[in-house]
Formats: sequence, C-alpha cells, structure tokens
Amino acid sequence: MDVAERMGPGLRTPDEAWRFIADLFAGFGRPVTDADGYTADELAAAPLPLPAAVAGFHRRFGRRREFTDGQDWILEPARLRVDDGVLVIRDENQYTAEWGVADLDRDDPPVLYRGDGEDWQPYLDRFSLAAVDFALCETVFANEDLYNSAEVTPALVEQLRSTYNAVPFPEYQAYPGAGPTLWLSAPGKLVRVDQHQPPWIYARGRSVKELGELLADVGAEWTLCIGAEWPVCFGRSLRDGTVDEDVAPRSFGSQV
Repeated sequence: MDVAERMGPGLRTPDEAWRFIADLFAGFGRPVTDADGYTADELAAAPLPLPAAVAGFHRRFGRRREFTDGQDWILEPARLRVDDGVLVIRDENQYTAEWGVADLDRDDPPVLYRGDGEDWQPYLDRFSLAAVDFALCETVFANEDLYNSAEVTPALVEQLRSTYNAVPFPEYQAYPGAGPTLWLSAPGKLVRVDQHQPPWIYARGRSVKELGELLADVGAEWTLCIGAEWPVCFGRSLRDGTVDEDVAPRSFGSQV
C-alpha cells in the first residue's frame, strides 16, 4: 500500500475517511473486523449524544486497542468527558495535550486541541480528518519492530520530499508547539515529518525489509538499532557484515 496513492485527491466525507482507515490498517497491520467497534448500547454510555462522525468512528474502530490505546489514547464512549464546553475525545499519553470537539450539532464537527494549561485552538476542520490523522500517527508507532525515528536537517527533509510521495493531507500541527506536520509515503513505507527546528522524522515500514530500505534511503542518526542480518544504527549501514566497534548489532527495537 502507498498511502499517498490510496488517499488520492483527498477524503471529502466520513465514509471516505472510514474506508481509508480500514485500508490503512489492513495494509500495515490486520484487517478491520466487527469486533473492532462499539455497539449502539455502548455508544449510549457517552455523557451526551455524539455527533454522527464521532459515533460512526467508534462504531467501526473504537475497540481496536493498537489504535485507540497506543501512543496516545482515544477515549472510549463511557470515558468521554466535557471540559470548558468541549467534548474531550483524545488524551496525549503523558496528559500534556488533549483533543476535543465543541460544535456538537454538526455531523462532522471541527476538532480542537490544547496543551497543558493552554487555551483550545483549531486542529483540523472535520472530525473525520482528525480520525485519519490519529490513524496515521498510531500506524507509525503501533509496532516498535517496524519503526524508527531521527532528528534530521531541513535539507534532508527536502531530499525526502523529492523522493517520496507527499500524502495529500491538510497542513496542521501534530501537537502543541510543533511545526507543520508533513506525511510522505512509498509502497509499504510511511514517514511523518514534524517540521519544527530541528525537524524530526518518524519512519514505519510494512516489513523489516521495507523499513530497512527506508532507513538506508534517509541515512540519518536513528534512535533505534535494527537488524541482526544487516544492522542500521546511527546512520551506519553495515550490510557488508562488518561491525563498527562502537555499535554492536542488536535485535530490532532495542534502545541504543
């Protein structure tokens, strides 16, 4: 799956967003099943009636724990809360930020976010788009065996933009204080770029092979070492079998 090609001209309706999320999950993990969603009775446990898009999302994906309880937390219906007139739908994993919807009379309301102690500010103009963003982010972080990250230079970001496909997604900030977030992809590869200073990239492959190819393309100082067969660590590709004396090969996913 190439995420940019699959997204095509954009996602104009909640149904298009749900189909994209289902294909994303199947392409980088396991297919969506009926067991991944909440029942109507479970949705009724929310503190107030949910907008159609929020309810539709939970009906399809709300129980999928690698998505809703991974890097950040999408709240289950019974745990949704109202704070300053905003229905909070997602918490950052250290409670330093939260996401919510305020215009509850709209079927697909805009999403707001705020950092700890800050005021609410716009995030994305439709909940269904925010759900796609949540799905992309959690896909990157969902499997530590297929993930890596690195601080990079603006020049390296431009190199990536010239070699990978830009995912047609609105410009936004992934969390308070971050620079604009850019998504890039190739078949079986997904990259999130947080364009603050210095930029950071977060890389995900569909397989160890595809992740290794992605890391070799970038040549950054990666935060994780990978690959017993050909390690890539701190920008060093050791495909010839030699081992840098400062960097012993480790199993994929182990911290340096």
